[in-house]
Amino acid sequence: MADQALLLQALRSFAAAMKRSYDVTEMCYELCDRTVDVLSATGAGVSVVDGTDVLRFVRATDERILSIEEIQESSQTGPCVTAYQTRQPVPVSDINAHPEWPAYRVRAEELQLRSVVGFPLVNDGHGLGALNVYNEDPRDWTEDDLDVLGVLADMATAFLVRVSAMLEARQLADQLQVALDSRVVIEQAKGMLAGEHGISLDDAFARLRNQSRRTNVKLTEICSAVVHMGLRIPED
Repeated sequence: MADQALLLQALRSFAAAMKRSYDVTEMCYELCDRTVDVLSATGAGVSVVDGTDVLRFVRATDERILSIEEIQESSQTGPCVTAYQTRQPVPVSDINAHPEWPAYRVRAEELQLRSVVGFPLVNDGHGLGALNVYNEDPRDWTEDDLDVLGVLADMATAFLVRVSAMLEARQLADQLQVALDSRVVIEQAKGMLAGEHGISLDDAFARLRNQSRRTNVKLTEICSAVVHMGLRIPED
């Protein structure tokens, strides 16, 4: 049975983190620790998908969980991987009863971990990763347990989506700044070329564009060379 007071604390903690930070590593630490507290579990681990659609281990509550999560990553088999692939929770009351995960099952037995639930992190059908929660003893994961995991997973997913959006916004801002900087150097090059050759700004720009096309060099690089390196542009 989940501890409702601890669940409320966890939700407040996630909400506060979303306001002040965009550190994914810290979020994964928070998710694991809070999940273990709320569900009175033995440990937890988080994996996220990389650019090649492979699940990569990120964080575990302790060395024992780290060890079994590394096995899951290297073999790409286990409840976390299955949860990610199916986009569905994978509650396992007894890991020993799952021969389809041989390396994972052997390591769990060595570490005295008997039960686990893999829970996907999903946004609009798109998998971002998965959360694994472990218990030392066999455990029948209840609907209440899964509901709580769903709430925590949703909060973590919202955090990841927010970080992604923020990074994209920053990349867009950087691109816009590059565009603004480029505009300045282009205008400078146009003015210098117009003044040197007694031509209009439009004609100067046309010469710069033609030089860029002839040499297959970016326009901004041509203009920067004109302004900063004294490049001379021949008449068309």
